[in-house]
Amino acid sequence: MPKKEEIEPRFAKDFAQMAESEYERGVEKYGHTLLTYNGYDGYKEGFSEGVALLRYFSQVQMEKEQLEVLLTWILGELHYPSLDREVIINRIEEYVD
Repeated sequence: MPKKEEIEPRFAKDFAQMAESEYERGVEKYGHTLLTYNGYDGYKEGFSEGVALLRYFSQVQMEKEQLEVLLTWILGELHYPSLDREVIINRIEEYVD
């Protein structure tokens, strides 16, 4: 069973790195960071970004579900071996492609 870990230290570190990266990307792309009264509808842009975020969460969930199926199958094969190593590797490659 995986060990329980505190999320906040990792989140705080990752968030700080991502915020800095986005800051630098904004300066590089636009010559400055996000400004008020910039001609964009903040609500519309935020909503659009939120929808994109939910799509990424769906992607992660779908990938997690596929990995769970694959890992369950692999663990079953390790515990009750009925296939050879090459068959297992081919099955893994099917999921990776």
